[in-house]
Formats: sequence, structure tokens, C-alpha cells
Amino acid sequence: MDKILLFAPAGQYLTEENELDTLRIDRIAAGIRARGFALTELPSVRSVETRFAGSDEVRLADAVAALQSDEADVALALRGGFGSQCLLPKLPWSELESGRALLTGYSDVTVLLNALWTHTGRTTLHGPVGGDFDSDRRIEGDPSGSLSRAVAAFGVQNADWRLDFTPELWFEGGVRRDPREVSFREEAVTLWGGNLTMLTTLAGTPHAPMKRLAGRPHAVFLEDVNEPAWRIERSLLHLSQAGMFENCRAVLFGDFLGADRVTMRQGGYDFLTALTRFAKARPDLRIVTGLPIGHGARRETLPVGAELRLASDGRVVTLSK
Repeated sequence: MDKILLFAPAGQYLTEENELDTLRIDRIAAGIRARGFALTELPSVRSVETRFAGSDEVRLADAVAALQSDEADVALALRGGFGSQCLLPKLPWSELESGRALLTGYSDVTVLLNALWTHTGRTTLHGPVGGDFDSDRRIEGDPSGSLSRAVAAFGVQNADWRLDFTPELWFEGGVRRDPREVSFREEAVTLWGGNLTMLTTLAGTPHAPMKRLAGRPHAVFLEDVNEPAWRIERSLLHLSQAGMFENCRAVLFGDFLGADRVTMRQGGYDFLTALTRFAKARPDLRIVTGLPIGHGARRETLPVGAELRLASDGRVVTLSK
């Protein structure tokens, strides 16, 4: 049985009266246990300070405890929101090099996932947050299956791992291609990524994975929510100009919900426009959409910092260990 240590590095679940939503947290805890995990909660899970899950000090202490744990298999973030970035300058990175637990989450937690890998070399998991186990949450499938497979592969069991997905859009050489006409042989890559907005906040800081990526072929996966298309292009250009796509073999896009919501006075500028323009700016990059991750219904778990194989046979794109 996998052991989950639940902590809250960022936001808190609040009621309309801005009080702790204990019913929701109870459902989350019940949902985790119902899927066969052994659960331990840290104090931040039921703490509140304005929008946060307790003060910076409370969340910092719990983050350190979770990442140093030698008992838990997974250090699972309760939710995203905002707050993980506040902890980065205060985390004792040299003391976090040997923990057993796989840090898991997405959205705001992206900064922790990538910073922990950057500073310690530990693989982390872009996967569910605690809130995804809420029985009232409507998402496709059960995130626990994908999470368990990733824990077995990138934790102490060192099992095999594979993810296939059907590409939806494909850009190569700066132009759009039919995915069915594109294939490439297996390539060794380092996989990293997460929420695009949060990765942009890391660029130019000591927590960006530049030293991990230097000289390595790599692939980056991206997702976001409620960011209009022009902001998406702006963030992609920022990461590009910061050097974070050097030696990149592929940029894999998950869900970008709400990217086309701004329709007035945009002249037809949409998500496809953003990708087309970025592809022209970086014709050296292979750009693929359809990865089943993000804030939408699809929530596969992906490793951050793992050495994988990337290939396509024209029908599916494969990531494998």
C-alpha cells in the first residue's frame, strides 16, 4: 500500500464565508483512503491564513517535513492556487537531497516540482493534487491509477513506465504538419515542465532548471488555464528568450482551457494563432498538442527530471522509461 503524506504548500479550500472548508477536506481524505492509500495529514492541511493554508512558516515547516520523509511514498500537495513560490527562498535545499517521498502536484506546485529537481536532482511528479480525490470533483477517470504507476516507476520500485497519446496538432520546421505523416525514431530526453505561467516565474531565478538542462537533450510539457492566447505566446517567447528551450527536442502541450475566451478586438487571434506564431519564431522545435494533462478532464501523471525515451510512429507519441 502506497503511503501518502498530505501537505498544503499554497492555497486553502475556503467556504463562501472565507472559513476552512472542512467538509471538502474530509471528502478529500476519504477519497484518498478509499483508493487504497494510507494517509497522514500535516498541520497545513487544516490551517488558514487569508487565502493560504496557514502562514508561510507553517507551510514551510510542512513542506520540509514532507520532503524529508523516509516513510511516505508520496508527498501530495493539497491544492495549487498561490503560495508555493513564497517558500522557494526559504527551503533548505541541501537538507532535502535524500527524502523518499515523491513530491506530487500541479498548477502552482509546478515551481516546487522543478525547484526540487533543480537543487537536489530528485525526480518529482506532475500529477494530481489532493483536491482531485474529492468525490464531488468531476474529472475523467481516476487519477490514482496513473499516480500509482508513476510512483512504482520513479520511486523505490523502479518499475517500467509508458505513456502513449494521440497528437492533435503538430508543428515542425516552423510549419503545421499532419501528425499522421510525422514519425521519428526513439530519442533519449530529460522530461520536465508543468504550468506555463508558473514556469515563466522561474525563468531568471536560481530555481530554474538551467543547470540540469545544460547540454542535455530534453522535452518540456506545458499546460495552463484561463490564460488568453496572447499571454500564452508571451510566456513561450519569454522562456525561449531565457534560454530554457535550448537543446529541446519537443514541446508537448496539454490542456490550455480558456485560451480562446477573449474574442473581442483580437482580430481572430486564438490559441492556434499563438502556436503558429511561436512555431515560426522557433522552427527548430517540434511542437505537439494532445498530451493528456492539465486543469481539464485529463490528468495523467508525468515525471519531472526523469530520463525517458520519446518517439512517434505517426499515430501515437510515446514517452517511456
